[in-house]
Amino acid sequence: MDHFSPSKTLLKAGPILIFGLSLAWLSLVALNPFELSWGWRLSLVAIGLLASGFGFRGLSRLMKERTYFTPANPEGSGAYRQETGDNHYRDIFQQASEGIVVVDRERYTILECNQAAANILGGSLAELSGIPMIQFPVANERNSLRQLIHSSKNRGTKEKVFAFHSLKGEKVEVAIWGSKIRLGDRDRTLLGIRDIRAHVANQKDLERSKERLMLFRELLNHSGDAIFVLDPFSGKILDFNDETQQSLGYNRDEMRGLHIFGFGLAEDHQPIPEDILAELREQGKQIFMGRHQRKDGTSFPVEVSISHIQLNGREYLLGIARNTAERLAQEEALRLSEQRYRTLVERMNEGLIMTGEDEEVLFVNNRMCEILGMSKEELEGRKSFEILQGDSSRPIITQKSALRKQGISDQYELNLRKHNGDRIWVLVAGSPYLNSRGVPVGTIAIITDITDRKLTEIKLQEKNNELDAFVYKASHDLKGPLASIIGVTNIARDEVQDPSADLYLDMIEKSTKRLDLILSELIDVTRINKAKLNLAPTQLRETVDNLLSTVEHMPGRSDVEVRIDIAESLSFPTDSKLMFSILQNLLVNAINYRNRSSEQSFVSIQMRVEKDRLKIDVHDNGTGIPDRMKAKVFDMFFRGTNESKGSGLGLYIVKRAVDKLQGWVEMESEEGKGTQFHMTFPLITTHADSFD
Repeated sequence: MDHFSPSKTLLKAGPILIFGLSLAWLSLVALNPFELSWGWRLSLVAIGLLASGFGFRGLSRLMKERTYFTPANPEGSGAYRQETGDNHYRDIFQQASEGIVVVDRERYTILECNQAAANILGGSLAELSGIPMIQFPVANERNSLRQLIHSSKNRGTKEKVFAFHSLKGEKVEVAIWGSKIRLGDRDRTLLGIRDIRAHVANQKDLERSKERLMLFRELLNHSGDAIFVLDPFSGKILDFNDETQQSLGYNRDEMRGLHIFGFGLAEDHQPIPEDILAELREQGKQIFMGRHQRKDGTSFPVEVSISHIQLNGREYLLGIARNTAERLAQEEALRLSEQRYRTLVERMNEGLIMTGEDEEVLFVNNRMCEILGMSKEELEGRKSFEILQGDSSRPIITQKSALRKQGISDQYELNLRKHNGDRIWVLVAGSPYLNSRGVPVGTIAIITDITDRKLTEIKLQEKNNELDAFVYKASHDLKGPLASIIGVTNIARDEVQDPSADLYLDMIEKSTKRLDLILSELIDVTRINKAKLNLAPTQLRETVDNLLSTVEHMPGRSDVEVRIDIAESLSFPTDSKLMFSILQNLLVNAINYRNRSSEQSFVSIQMRVEKDRLKIDVHDNGTGIPDRMKAKVFDMFFRGTNESKGSGLGLYIVKRAVDKLQGWVEMESEEGKGTQFHMTFPLITTHADSFD
């Protein structure tokens, strides 16, 4: 036996030491107590694997050179006695962190193993001695292990991964390499076995981290904003996404040399100012407005968000730059548009007022201030009914505000009192103020000062009232003499026997009655013009029935069929006298102008209420109205021909009565086929007559 030499022993044991240290190194990298980045960890793993391979190869050679085995039982019972030239190698063999197993190449039985291998295989050294090595792999991998044991050569094989079942029943993933060694006069296989469960788990974690990193990188590259990482001390770009590179016009190599201050200026290498860096550390994030310069020298406006981050004890700055050229152009266009509209609003001749849902004034233009004699500061923020003061303005404004919430626009007049006490008349055109979803959230009203026009109308109305009074008085006074003439004519007819005289008396009576009809209708016109509305719930079917009884004996009535489509319970608030007058004139017209050549003349009256509005349709199949006359049928004293029997006031009275009830009437007529009148009457409130 050789004498023990520490230097020779250390030299020969070097590969084994390297092997043990490399395994410790790999374990340390896996635990990552220093929180290294994945790049550093991968590099260190590669170094550890190289060192481990070198150590195993050295171990194989030493065992061939320094170790031999002699069987304790020549019959091959599996009990062996190891003899070595230096007991120090056995200590290193047993203390190695990686499992080492010596296997019989023919029977595949374990001849010797160290404690690390025993731990992996789940038994003691004594239990494992003599056990076939091929019993540990799962069934479909046993042939692979046999081939590895047989194919092992002096230089060893590459590592292969196997799924083992230990003696304890645990499933273990192991990496095994093999090397042929000569022990005494027989060839054996030296197996290096390593538990790679932790390594596999780490590899899976690493793969998942790589996938997440790649996904995150893809997300960044698909972002429309430039995203980059800066060194906070030098101000240089460390990493960036595709948009950063594309927006500045550089390739990736050129980008890594750029500085945050003035992209594209190679000579600019100044660090980020310390005061800005201190603010970023304190606040975490800041936003800057500026311009970025492209490689070709052009520039564009940007909004840059800089955030301070720390990673593995190092400071970084994360920048997100957004090209604001389009946004600034839109803002400028919006500003110019707003300026144009504001100029238009402020210079218009009408007042403009905008209110919210609670009638609070949000905006008034200069003309509105002039109309009311108040400043914007005095008007904005107050309630609309507080600044539009009048005798009945508040209930009217409240009613109109309810209509705006339903999306309804309309016009109405108000008599207001200015700040200085003067009275003015205004025309209000109100519309709903809609939000971005089209929901009414207030009112927009155009206010026109119509005081001069209203005063003229009042004076004209006074003259009209005087004229109405004269017509009424004259008509009333003339009806007395006309009645006397008719009476005298009847007496004369009884006393005179001359046929010629009877003819003259008939002519006098006919003309007198015609004049009496005209006077009666003139009295109706003046009554409509002068009378106040007397609104009350009216049973409309009952009104029509009463009308039919009054025309029952009218000439031609029996030739006309009256068709009624009105619900028995239909009721609507209206002026019953005006409604009766409207229906009477239309029915009398339908009878007078019936089509005598028709097999069956008829007039149809339909009534219904829809959304608080009364709709009336009167339809006949009479002679109809020629196109050339349609525009004049509602004029006073208009008669289609000289042969017309009427006074020319019937449809005029209909139009005046409909207007009085704030309704509207439309006519459709075809000569020879008949005429239709369509009328609509709104629900009138008690305030309606105040702005009639």
